Amino acid sequence: MDNGGKPGAVIYLPPGDYNLRTQVVIDISFLRIQGAGHGFTSSSIRFNVPREEWPDLHELWPGGSRIINVIPVDPNGEEARGAAFYIERSGSPRISSVEFANFCIDGLHFVPDGSELDPENTYVNGKTGIFVATPNDSFRINGMGFVYLENALTINNADALSIHDNFIAECGSCIEPARVGTGLKDHRQPDRGRLQGPLDLRTEPWRTLDYCQQRLSPGSEQCAPRGCIAVKRQQQPPSFVLSRDGGLGGQQFRKFGGH
Repeated sequence: MDNGGKPGAVIYLPPGDYNLRTQVVIDISFLRIQGAGHGFTSSSIRFNVPREEWPDLHELWPGGSRIINVIPVDPNGEEARGAAFYIERSGSPRISSVEFANFCIDGLHFVPDGSELDPENTYVNGKTGIFVATPNDSFRINGMGFVYLENALTINNADALSIHDNFIAECGSCIEPARVGTGLKDHRQPDRGRLQGPLDLRTEPWRTLDYCQQRLSPGSEQCAPRGCIAVKRQQQPPSFVLSRDGGLGGQQFRKFGGH
């Protein structure tokens, strides 16, 4: 009690490409991992133009501070095994104040899924950007880039979570907050940040869902809050305020939101 607290740490990623071959496991609070830029650019554009045109493209790959998820995974295996960053801590208190800011997590390639699609268009590779497994408080994911991941963000049992001003696109699933504790708050300014993928936002049951002018791009399910009993659109932030459904049933809401 007399020796002060545990202040945590800051890990800085200078601009550059970093091949991540083993999973980063986080089990301490007050940790900030930050880079020198989100580095997002479309990988789909590259993979959907003839290869002979690649020399004429100004950029071929995302930039900034770029973590390339090359962890060997089974695309049909457990999602958590393919996460670049895996956060888990049991006991009390729950892990708190972990921040990710200003760098890119890139899944690099998609893989064949048994269909006739070009493998680079399947949105399947078993790769996840950030996976939070255990109860957590006051996490921030701000100013990030996520691209070519099957799952960008999966966060379980969150309280006071801020996901703000990110570029999350060309991912199979963009944001999946599941089994929320007392609530989730996403303070995103209107039209700041971008979600794009077959499934942009998927939520587990909450009593209410409020959102504002977040840009949701076309996909099979732009926003699929399962079990919500109310959906309200607001013109000003906060853009997402989610509270857990206290056992009340509700209708499913799908394919809402705008550009």
